[in-house]
Amino acid sequence: MVAHSGPTLRFVSQQGILQTPPAGRLLPWLGPAIRGAVAAALKDRTCQQPAHTRSTRWRYCTGCEHQMRCAYGLTFESEPPRQQSFSGRDQASRAIVLAPQMIPSQTSWDGQLGFELLLVGDDAIAQRQQVLASLAEAGMLRGLGLEGRPFELVDLAAPTINELYAADLPTSGGQYAGVVDRMTVRLTSPLFLKVTHPNGRRRALEQPQFADLFRASLRTVGTLFALYAAPLGADFANLKQAATRVECEIAVFAPFRQGRRSNRTGQHFDLRGVVGFATFRKVPWSLIPWMYWGGRFRVGQHRVAGAGGWVLELG
Repeated sequence: MVAHSGPTLRFVSQQGILQTPPAGRLLPWLGPAIRGAVAAALKDRTCQQPAHTRSTRWRYCTGCEHQMRCAYGLTFESEPPRQQSFSGRDQASRAIVLAPQMIPSQTSWDGQLGFELLLVGDDAIAQRQQVLASLAEAGMLRGLGLEGRPFELVDLAAPTINELYAADLPTSGGQYAGVVDRMTVRLTSPLFLKVTHPNGRRRALEQPQFADLFRASLRTVGTLFALYAAPLGADFANLKQAATRVECEIAVFAPFRQGRRSNRTGQHFDLRGVVGFATFRKVPWSLIPWMYWGGRFRVGQHRVAGAGGWVLELG
């Protein structure tokens, strides 16, 4: 047994399978649709505000006196009391990720869709059964898409409680000796990162570099620790600088475009991101844990719906 000191981030992971229609007009990535249906069902089940104000005055939970005792407020709208410099609507800080797999393009797909539920921090972990009940309810009563096509929770693995120790995250780019000669970052869901152009406008980043992915990982992991454990003492500037020196061998990113309708606001808009992979050379070992946990917790916009996930392939 190894004793660990410093902040510890607790989280629970649970995987399952949803049975959806094997045919029909379902979108390739159902993350936003499932997230919206489950969030709406959970809010209906647990919100203590009058029903007629939930889509107006209490569209967002900020300022609600019941938030820290509400399963919806502690997951989809989490904003812990110690939060000072982070926005309550910042998706990088949410305590929940509900991540469905991408729908395969094969015509023989059987409609079984794997997913992962990830809850970070003790308060959110305690709401797991409420979230799962809302997932099952959303499949029966709300469905997916404009047609409301039903889905069913058909299989659920046992949850696993995990702990990430601050001591396992290097505090600088040179803490560990050596480099990984080749490392591939393979996206498992669409990635939505923004870049600021010289004219000041922010647009979708279509060819992310290693430094872009690494900064997104720092932001997610660092924010989660700050909100649900304790702030990390890493030298973030040094880590970012080390990331800028990593070279790209090959990048195969393709644009991802998908329409979306917000259940909360009723607005229609396009999701603009990328899918694919990239291989990098001479990656310092000190950056690898940050990259691993960035992909594990997801990064960027729409991470609550499972966007910004990846796996690492070394060698």
